[in-house]
Amino acid sequence: MKQFLMLCVLSCAVFFLLAACRGSSTSSGTYLSPEQTAQVLAKAQGGDLLAIKRLISHYEASGDVDGLAGPWRVRARKLGDPSELYHHAAWCFAASQEEQDPQVRSRLLEDALASAKRASAVDPSAQLLADQIARVQQAESVAR
Repeated sequence: MKQFLMLCVLSCAVFFLLAACRGSSTSSGTYLSPEQTAQVLAKAQGGDLLAIKRLISHYEASGDVDGLAGPWRVRARKLGDPSELYHHAAWCFAASQEEQDPQVRSRLLEDALASAKRASAVDPSAQLLADQIARVQQAESVAR
């Protein structure tokens, strides 16, 4: 059952991310030149969500060996980007299914549910994930 649940969550996450990426292409392609990077970075530092998403795409396409996209993903979530919120919710939910420590598992589920609810406020399709997380969370609280 856990494997099926994980497969469903990951399939939903991939579908959502592909749908989100479909609308975010730019004429300059995925990679940024050093000059473009400086311009986009300046906008991103000012809180421009499109620039932040552009940086994330650039860093990930470049291999992101230094984890440069990570802080920008956090910033995008703080700004309410539904695709980043959904991605984070799906990741936390999947991680919770493998976690053995009940306290860590509970925190992961709480974080996943909060992110999924924030995403669903902007994108109703994220409500399915929020509902799934809430069911698992409720079942675990009944089992305790």
